[in-house]
Amino acid sequence: MSIADTRRNYFTSGLQSAGVTVDPKWTNSDLEYQFYKTFSGVASGSVSDLRRAFLLKANKISSAPKSNEDLENDLFGTVPNAQFTKTVRVNSCLNPKLELSASGWTFVNASGTATVNRVASTIPGFNWMQQLTYAGASDRIEITNALFTVASGLQYTSKLSLTDTAANNYIMEVWNSTGGTQLGATASLVATGAVETPSVTVTSIDTGLFFKLRNQTAGAGTMNATGVIVEMGATVGAYFDGDSAGCYWEGTAHASRSIKVL
Repeated sequence: MSIADTRRNYFTSGLQSAGVTVDPKWTNSDLEYQFYKTFSGVASGSVSDLRRAFLLKANKISSAPKSNEDLENDLFGTVPNAQFTKTVRVNSCLNPKLELSASGWTFVNASGTATVNRVASTIPGFNWMQQLTYAGASDRIEITNALFTVASGLQYTSKLSLTDTAANNYIMEVWNSTGGTQLGATASLVATGAVETPSVTVTSIDTGLFFKLRNQTAGAGTMNATGVIVEMGATVGAYFDGDSAGCYWEGTAHASRSIKVL
């Protein structure tokens, strides 16, 4: 494959992973401009300026007395053309681990006695989690549309970390942005005390998603949730966010999508 074709595939796959519709008429220069505009968070500028903004952001620095080429080598390594054989992953959940607040995480208190709190996490790898103390099957944790940025008509796979203390089945459902239409299948789990990482693949019908997490049978218990990842496509990889190694926040930390350069 020529370098030009490799560049085109790199920019195309990166844009598609972010839910951007790629016009087949775009030239390589058009793709490069759209890629750096999308992942730099800068609305306009020359390709060179946008490329630099992207490299600074990906290297997690605000400024540097280095050339774009040196910044690129810092990010991708010094193998010739390595930057065009890499790709990116995008986590489309904006507050995936409740690091600063429970913004976008809520609950339904159908029993009248359910409570929910952001508490120190007992799930390994995370500092915080949402904890629901429930009294029946209609009480549930909800992760609202405010936390997701997706494109309509595309396939996404979602995963998160869950535990439940009750010896009952519990479920994860993904709905459209309003919570009015369920998308995809229900992920059903049996509480064992261990951390479960259910995943659901859906095709979006608007520009958001809505999660519902609940006990499936009558009874009381405690459910914990954190570590949400939403990636475009039929599979989802290991969890990451903007704090992870080799990753950055597209905008405000813990309130924007996370980008991982591979």
